[in-house]
Amino acid sequence: MKTKVVGNMLVKENKKYSFDGDEKRKIKDSLIEYWNSFDSGSKAIKSKGTERKLDSLLNDFNEEQLKEGIRKYLVMYIDKEFYFDYKWNFSTYIKTAIIRMLKDKKLKNTYDNWEMKQKNKDSIEKKEPYNLDEYNRMVNTLKYIKYEDYLNTEHWLHFRREALKFYNNECAICGKKYTLEVHHKTYDNRGRETFNDIIVLCDSCHKKVHEIN
Repeated sequence: MKTKVVGNMLVKENKKYSFDGDEKRKIKDSLIEYWNSFDSGSKAIKSKGTERKLDSLLNDFNEEQLKEGIRKYLVMYIDKEFYFDYKWNFSTYIKTAIIRMLKDKKLKNTYDNWEMKQKNKDSIEKKEPYNLDEYNRMVNTLKYIKYEDYLNTEHWLHFRREALKFYNNECAICGKKYTLEVHHKTYDNRGRETFNDIIVLCDSCHKKVHEIN
């Protein structure tokens, strides 16, 4: 622990690091340049205020630690899929948040959660692509099984639910919102239907359509 003389008193300094003036200037310039190397939309600008804040931080952290705190924050900041509340500019960030990013549980946990999400996303992207032959076999099976059996498959039940939602849970002819059924306009795409292949009808209109056909 270092000491310094203040007036006639010898005062203890609780500093972990001690840099001379030239070292500090180089580190501060390096940190500002490092922040600006990220496309965060908020540029770091050298000012007396930011320099004072960095001087204070350099008593407790070295250059690599501070860069690590900046990196962890900004890789989340520029992730468009990640909702992050703390979009500080450089001056505000170095005043309060960088210490929390390096030490405080809240921001450290936020980064850990983001990192876990990225790892999960990467593992999904690295999975083998879906086997096309297997897909074709499944579609052929769905196309040629008995129609009554097809209507009980997981594929059809899921597609039926989505079709009802897509067409606002109402009959396309009379607008009725109950006793709804999903009618195939064509069976050519059975097993890989789109919403263009079907129409939502109430049971009464469904019967009439079949009578006409």
